[in-house]
Amino acid sequence: MKIAHLIHTLNTGGKSNILTDIAKEQAKYLDAVTVFAIHNRMQQSSPVTDKNIYTIQVHKKKHNSFFTDALKLNYLLYKSKIDIIHCHDGKVAKLLCKRLFRRKTIITSEHLPAVDFNAILCKENYERKDFFRIVSTGSLNHKKQGQQILIKAVRQLRNAGINNIRVDFIGDGPSAKYLKELTNDYGLNDIISFLGYKSRTYIFQHLKDYDLLVRTSLHSSIELAITEGLAAKVPVIAPDTITSNYISGHGKYAVLFQKGNYFALADAIKYIYTGASAAEKLALKAYEYAVTKYNIKETAENYLRNYFQKHTTPRPKPTIKTTNGKVPAN
Repeated sequence: MKIAHLIHTLNTGGKSNILTDIAKEQAKYLDAVTVFAIHNRMQQSSPVTDKNIYTIQVHKKKHNSFFTDALKLNYLLYKSKIDIIHCHDGKVAKLLCKRLFRRKTIITSEHLPAVDFNAILCKENYERKDFFRIVSTGSLNHKKQGQQILIKAVRQLRNAGINNIRVDFIGDGPSAKYLKELTNDYGLNDIISFLGYKSRTYIFQHLKDYDLLVRTSLHSSIELAITEGLAAKVPVIAPDTITSNYISGHGKYAVLFQKGNYFALADAIKYIYTGASAAEKLALKAYEYAVTKYNIKETAENYLRNYFQKHTTPRPKPTIKTTNGKVPAN
């Protein structure tokens, strides 16, 4: 059975990371898995370069017409003789010519934020050291990700006399300059560091070194970073968006704060900062919850079972219209 995973833009975002993890898991059971991306903006170190996974970039140009994208994608899929077509976003699903693949199994899905728990090192020592270390991962885009809220919250904490906090932003993006200037304007250069882009392998190996992971998203998204924090047994603070509420079991497994409110975020950080024992219990309880609900291995295997079930289910024969009504086609 040949499986193709389709995504419009393959990058370092949550949806792309989930897709590549699913493809890697499925490649353990299949001879080959193919990923079709209209645009491929992955770093060279991306795990999508797995030897059992073939990646096909439909277009190398940044901008193409809908017709051009659809024409080339459908041609490549048809030529590859794929059995299962798994669309990972609605945008790429619209490019498919359904009639061309009416004999194939087509699935379109929105993902749970599943991660590979075996790839993430877990925190073991919760004893506080000289500094209370906070990490924030993801694209530096303050209009969507709201990193300025964390910077303002840290300023509030420093003004309250809490000076032994250190914050690392891991990631790059269009707001890097603005966020660095804001940090400088607030006089927080000795507290806040910008580490730039780091591979997922690096992040998975170093999450355990932090005392807290903070998310500040202003809009609901996949929020894969929250699951990664839970998988590393690191306490997590996140905004009260729909996605964060769902992932955290409505606040049972992470501390939620009012979205966009840096005063509320400062209070949440102070809660974890002053309650080491409670933070450890929260992190351990959250791990047990997440490992059963957001494990990429289970997600990939569930999709495989779904593929086989739908692919082997007999399809009704097509019909043709006659003057006497509908009759089975020969």
